[in-house]
Amino acid sequence: MMFRDVDNLYKRRLDEIAEEMKKDFEEDKKVNDRVNRHIFVPLIDKIYVNEKKGVIVVKWETGETTKVEVQDGDTFDLEKGISIAITKYVLGNNYNAGYIFNSILKKVVKQ
Repeated sequence: MMFRDVDNLYKRRLDEIAEEMKKDFEEDKKVNDRVNRHIFVPLIDKIYVNEKKGVIVVKWETGETTKVEVQDGDTFDLEKGISIAITKYVLGNNYNAGYIFNSILKKVVKQ
């Protein structure tokens, strides 16, 4: 009789642990779905730099290009320019991408 009670307690505890793990998994999945978005960014094929004009053009392995220009009041920075080109590519590589990027940046910089 005692073994049966221990077995039942053990089984109930295993069921509780399994239920907790299932809840944790579901919560982790919700967080991962919000945070870990899989974004495809192709490899950079070439980078064209015209420091005098303040222009960086990134050519992707797909053949697409992304152009980034120094804004009035900014100084040329190759690393920032490439980072912005990658961001523009991820956001859509069009006028809206630049607008979205600039609006977010302006809001963050004001704070």
